[in-house]
Amino acid sequence: MQNENKLGHNKPPKFKELPVEISSLKNNQGRITLKNSIIKILKRFEYVEPNKDGTIKFADGLYYDTEKVGLQLKVNRHGVSKSFQFQMWDRVKKRPKKYHLGSWPEMKVEAARSLIDKIKHGVKQGHDPKVIIEQQKLIPTLKEVVKEFLRTRLDNQKRRESTKEDMRDRLGNWIFLKAKCPILAAFLNNNRKELNIGMLQVNKITAATILKWYKIVGKRGKPLANRIVDDLKTIIKWAMDRKEWKIETNFFKLDQDEMFYIPARIDKHNPYSIDDAARIEKHIKDKLYLDKKLNKFSKQFVALLGLYISLFQGRRYKDEILKMKWSGGTSDVRLALKEKLVWLPKMKNEDKPTYYPLNSKSLWAIMQLKKYCNYKFKRTNHIKYKKFVFPSPTKSKKQYIYRIDKTWYQIVRELGLRKLPPYMLRHTWASIGVEATDIKQVKDEGGWKTWKMVERYAQRSEKARRETTETIANKIATVE
Repeated sequence: MQNENKLGHNKPPKFKELPVEISSLKNNQGRITLKNSIIKILKRFEYVEPNKDGTIKFADGLYYDTEKVGLQLKVNRHGVSKSFQFQMWDRVKKRPKKYHLGSWPEMKVEAARSLIDKIKHGVKQGHDPKVIIEQQKLIPTLKEVVKEFLRTRLDNQKRRESTKEDMRDRLGNWIFLKAKCPILAAFLNNNRKELNIGMLQVNKITAATILKWYKIVGKRGKPLANRIVDDLKTIIKWAMDRKEWKIETNFFKLDQDEMFYIPARIDKHNPYSIDDAARIEKHIKDKLYLDKKLNKFSKQFVALLGLYISLFQGRRYKDEILKMKWSGGTSDVRLALKEKLVWLPKMKNEDKPTYYPLNSKSLWAIMQLKKYCNYKFKRTNHIKYKKFVFPSPTKSKKQYIYRIDKTWYQIVRELGLRKLPPYMLRHTWASIGVEATDIKQVKDEGGWKTWKMVERYAQRSEKARRETTETIANKIATVE
């Protein structure tokens, strides 16, 4: 016992005094309440008597916890590592036996105490402590769970490829902490300590840890923080079915009052009125007519026609209009001009691809695009761009025009309208559609999956609401 480096036990070796901030935390038995903040400053033991050559003599520092009997923190005599140990009485060998639980800071104090409870419970049932500890080590980290989800589950889900790619990017940034953007990479490095939750085992992650991480992600954008939490909530729900991972609760399921409030798009902006939509259409046609009159195609020509079709079709302008090809397979947005249809990529778990019909306004715009492509690629070596209905006016990796914001905001400014994002053309189409026809047809032609989405995006005008209430009142009054 005399040679054992124990703090708070009979006849311990003679060490120098502990730091004042540690000494004040000791109880009358020499134990301290281990906390993660305290462990940072705990050091190895230094002997009073130096070596014969005058150098300092060190020993492993052992600190006993007041909260959990048998829990020890060991500071390596070299001062390099800190780890948790559990000491319990071996009834067979009639002596204390120590078990290595894990290294700090990968394992926090709370996790070490929780593991000791599991060991004690398992010993009562006749299990070997070593087996219980090894089983805990087999539980994956959050990074490993996310990697397994991406490998086995994500590709089988019924989602658009662009949605899957966005999810991969978010997880790569905030779980694997690998960002392509230099500004974001600098932010991740500056906050790596708090953001590195991917290194934690999934059964040791607490709601408090997630909340702290979530607040830091929110500094880069509140909608982004909500989106990544939704992604991870889905992943942990999937992981809970793996019983061997021992995830008891979905720790990414935050309460409503804990999450950032983000108003829906339709709550932030009212769509344009039918009169505004008519003015937008006339202004786009005037600009196109001017191009035709001058016998040339401006740089805005393709963007103007993209906005024109977005106004009349109400489809997602980035994924379902601008990506359109003159021909292609089931994995492309393909134009079938003879059938007057646009085929959308076939989703997994669907029997066949979906489509949307083209109206006369959109067909007129596509004929203008056909003339443009014949002119553009008549004497050029950019033949690869020719396969897209909306080709990029300049050299581009994507080969099609995917940024029409500049042209859109110029139109809004020239007309003196409210400056709303281009996606509000889809909302405007839905709002006008509800007034012109029934909501089921709006749902089918707009490509919405649920009624809830239609009701959110198809906001009716004040005039239509007044007409509806008047119609119902007149109907009631005429009943005899």
